[in-house]
Amino acid sequence: MFSDLGRQMTFTGTGKWTEDRAPHVFPNSAILNADGSVSPNTTNVREAEYSLWVDNYRLISENFVTPAWFIKLRDINLSYRVPQSLLSKTKIFSGASIAVYGRNLLTIVDKLNYYTDPEFSYQGNPTPGSQGTQTPTTNSSIGIGINTTGQTPPVRQYGVNINLTF
Repeated sequence: MFSDLGRQMTFTGTGKWTEDRAPHVFPNSAILNADGSVSPNTTNVREAEYSLWVDNYRLISENFVTPAWFIKLRDINLSYRVPQSLLSKTKIFSGASIAVYGRNLLTIVDKLNYYTDPEFSYQGNPTPGSQGTQTPTTNSSIGIGINTTGQTPPVRQYGVNINLTF
């Protein structure tokens, strides 16, 4: 899954990975010498707050590709129906129940995916009737595994339902 959201977080400096803004040697980096040999990089990154993250790291798409597997507790609903023997004493209600529910209570994702819920994916803006005939593109309605700042992620919901029958 590609996270354009991660790229935007890098650009704005809101991603945790951008918190080290002091001059430093970029980890696991190397230099290609003029003679074709490779040596470890020992040069500090200048302007780490901008140059490293915005001009370099953000432009490498692979930095924002993560495994898209997930496990989700999407919906849970617990209800209790009041026994008829109790309702007959009220002479007002012929039925009653109470229920509590929760949606999107838990999502487990790969440890490398710290951007978003994998179902939070770009859907495009298709032309009518094209869904079944197109190869997935950014203009088709088929989920293509790209998340951007253009979607609203799923929200966690809790609630109580009370049903009374007169």
